[in-house]
Amino acid sequence: MRPVTIKQGLRPVTIKQGLRPVTITPDLLPVTIKQGLHPVTITPDLRPVMFKSKKMLKKRWRTVIIAFIVGCSLILGWGASYGLQGSIEAQTKAVDKATGNFKIGEDFYLQYCATCHIPIPPGVLPQQTWQRILENPGNHYGVRIEGLTGFTQRLMWQYLQNYSRQLLKNETEPKYIAQSRYFFALHPNVTLPTPTTLNTCIECHHQAQDFNYRIDFEQSLNEILSK
Repeated sequence: MRPVTIKQGLRPVTIKQGLRPVTITPDLLPVTIKQGLHPVTITPDLRPVMFKSKKMLKKRWRTVIIAFIVGCSLILGWGASYGLQGSIEAQTKAVDKATGNFKIGEDFYLQYCATCHIPIPPGVLPQQTWQRILENPGNHYGVRIEGLTGFTQRLMWQYLQNYSRQLLKNETEPKYIAQSRYFFALHPNVTLPTPTTLNTCIECHHQAQDFNYRIDFEQSLNEILSK
């Protein structure tokens, strides 16, 4: 008698052996049936079960891959949106007036720096340049700043440090705004005259003398974003 192959499924298989039917319940173990003098071993066939498992596994992997692609797309989209928002907020902060404890430092900054020339936003120069300016009040571009004490310097430094950025590693410290990449970063797609000086700011920022750069800045930023 030939071996009988039984496909694994949910229902038992019945095989007629002589006058009596023999019911074989599929499982993972071979089933032995005594047939006369010679027992017959019936081995369940696991291939249909394995085929089903592979199909399910393939479907699961497909779901995982799709979920991974969707997740990456969401992360990249969020990152780009966050980066643009962060860039706009950073530029806006550079022209915003100080708040909280930094307001005192801003008042001193306007008192000592807006007397001889228009006050410029701290963000147009790096922290290292502001530090050098505060540490040398006796030689401020050839002019001596009178009355600038250590206490006043510290308050001004806290304000300027908070509203400006550091130089990159091995980056040359700019002495003038025309040498500062931060100044040009705040003026994207703007054709600046040569030479670029503090008086250049008044040509576009009509309220620069009052330390108000935000109105003109927002108008320029809206024009750039609308393109």
